[in-house]
Amino acid sequence: MGATEPRGAPQPPPRPPERPELRSAPRVVPGYDRLHPTVDMRRDVDRVTFFSDAVFAIAATLLALNLVLPAHTHDIGGALRALWPRYLSLAITFLVIGTYWMAHHALFAVVVRYDRRLLWINLLLLMSVVVLPFTTSVLAEHGSHPLSVVVYACSVATTGLLVALLAWYALTRGRFAASGLDPAFARFMTWRSLIVPGVFLASLPLAWLSTGAAELSWLAIVPLQVIVRRRFASDRGARPGP
Repeated sequence: MGATEPRGAPQPPPRPPERPELRSAPRVVPGYDRLHPTVDMRRDVDRVTFFSDAVFAIAATLLALNLVLPAHTHDIGGALRALWPRYLSLAITFLVIGTYWMAHHALFAVVVRYDRRLLWINLLLLMSVVVLPFTTSVLAEHGSHPLSVVVYACSVATTGLLVALLAWYALTRGRFAASGLDPAFARFMTWRSLIVPGVFLASLPLAWLSTGAAELSWLAIVPLQVIVRRRFASDRGARPGP
């Protein structure tokens, strides 16, 4: 008979449950030097996501600071109507920030590890996001001037290009994504991220001819989003995010 453990002997602590997405992914991505180690912890990725969400939320909230009535006015209705350019610029930028946030959210839903380069790209993106309330105020106060439209369009385009760079860097060859990610989803994320900056960059020449035409051209984002979504959704196994 085998020896039995005495009653009351200390038992080894239970093993923590394994995370399948972490078990299936290599801890270090080949090709990266020791100065840029790859971290394979979903909890740390969640911290990056929470911080990014907070920056997006604060930037969207700051847009409302542009809505200010004159201190000494007796015509409240007229003052509210005079703010319509600010309403419009707030709505446009809020939708832009929301679009970028949804792309960021869909991206980090499949990212399970990161390196220092990815963090720096994300920080540059967030810095660009916090500038959007300022460029929005420039557009709201000087919307009839071509330069204000150019400044605003360049700000939005820069943010979008950084979103696309983040998606490309994170998902190309499955660098930081969970194992088994469909390549069609990676292509979809990159191409969709390029739509908004592409439209705003294309509007730059129009701004010098007509600021109104440049702003109307931004509506092309909606059909282009639909086209890209349908194109990649038709691919076998494509799973486009929100």
